[in-house]
Parts: sequence; C-alpha cells; structure tokens
Amino acid sequence: MSGQRNTEEFKVEAIKHMTERGHPVAEVLDAQAVLDYAAEVFEDADIAREWLHCEAPALSDSRPVDLLGTSKGRQSIREALGKIECGEFS
Repeated sequence: MSGQRNTEEFKVEAIKHMTERGHPVAEVLDAQAVLDYAAEVFEDADIAREWLHCEAPALSDSRPVDLLGTSKGRQSIREALGKIECGEFS
C-alpha cells in the first residue's frame, strides 16, 4: 500500500462541510484526526474513505461516516480502528 494520507484539499473541504453545518472548530479538527487515523490504519486514504462509507460490524453495522458528528461516535470509530490496527476484525 502507498501510505497515502488525506490531501490538504480533502481536509479543507471536510472542514468547510462540517463548519457550514454548525459544528464547532474543535469538533471538526477532532473528526479530521479520526480521518487521519483511518488513513494511517489502512495505509491509504482512499481505502480509509471507502471504509468510512461501509457498514461496520464493530459499530453495530453503522457507517463510520455517520458517526463522525458526535464525540461518542468519533470515539467508537477510534476504538474500531484500534481493533483493526491490532488485527481484530469483529
């Protein structure tokens, strides 16, 4: 895998998208940190973005992207990514 990170253009667009919907900047930056962590775990930003849009059994079949808007959701995503990073795919 390429180790590709999220591009600056993607980050700017994601931040704009969330702030336009009224999310505080701190939440937006935390969501961006989750996106970066996903790219790190999957070693490719494109694969991470695909995962974010798929139902994840570790998240009660929720799509990670749907959970990014809350602190609890972002923590759940981090925990799921941590399990994936350690080789646990349940």
